[in-house]
Amino acid sequence: MSLTRLPSFVFIALLCAVSLCVLPSCIKQPSQPPVSVIDNTQMLQWLQARQYRHHSLCALAQVKMTQNGKSWSTTQALLVATPNRLRIDMINFFGQLLVQLSVDGPQLNAYVPRDKTHYFGMPTLDNIKRFTGLPLPITDLVALLLGKMPLGVLETAQVTAWEKGLIFSTAAGVDYRVEFDGKRVVDLLYSVNNYTVYHVKYGPYVGDNNYPQQLILQAPMNDVGVVVKFDELELNSTLSKQQFKLVLPENTLSRSLSQSEETL
Repeated sequence: MSLTRLPSFVFIALLCAVSLCVLPSCIKQPSQPPVSVIDNTQMLQWLQARQYRHHSLCALAQVKMTQNGKSWSTTQALLVATPNRLRIDMINFFGQLLVQLSVDGPQLNAYVPRDKTHYFGMPTLDNIKRFTGLPLPITDLVALLLGKMPLGVLETAQVTAWEKGLIFSTAAGVDYRVEFDGKRVVDLLYSVNNYTVYHVKYGPYVGDNNYPQQLILQAPMNDVGVVVKFDELELNSTLSKQQFKLVLPENTLSRSLSQSEETL
């Protein structure tokens, strides 16, 4: 008997049976999640080595700042050194000096040409934000610019793995999530109770250079974003204490930061 002579209900039943046999071979099976070939110990070792890779930075950078929907760009000469040394000379598009900032340990000095005023005080979070726009403590700012984890994180945190890297928990609800691309850190997210305090993206990296050409930082709780593109960069050079000292013009007014809250 040919198929065309089969009763219709038998033909349909056969067709369904054949379909059930064929369909499983045609349906794409869900792919298995990729198995990481890098174990947690290796990633932790890379981070520990990264902590000691760079002790200083001397750079010329193009910096774009965004805050509360407004953006502006400056050229900045940067000097950074461990443990807590930072100097920023900020210049606008016309080559005019806007701000000089120097931090050397517990002492902060800033010069604002517009006011012909030298401000001095401690490098508190508010004072750093006042002159840089960045809501970061000086310890974190120096660490991030040198490609390090913030001070004390590796030494005190509990470590767990996630699909792209490691998570360091320093207290209940306080996490530093690190993402790797090979041996390089490309993403660092610092959160408190699931709120992002800051988010840093590193890269691209070029060749064998273990320092990125660009750094992007977002601080959403303060509606602040910054993109730093390095034009000229020198790592691990010897920077003297004198290089972090500001040379002030004559007739400059000096004011304590504790007494100048309404000035800037």
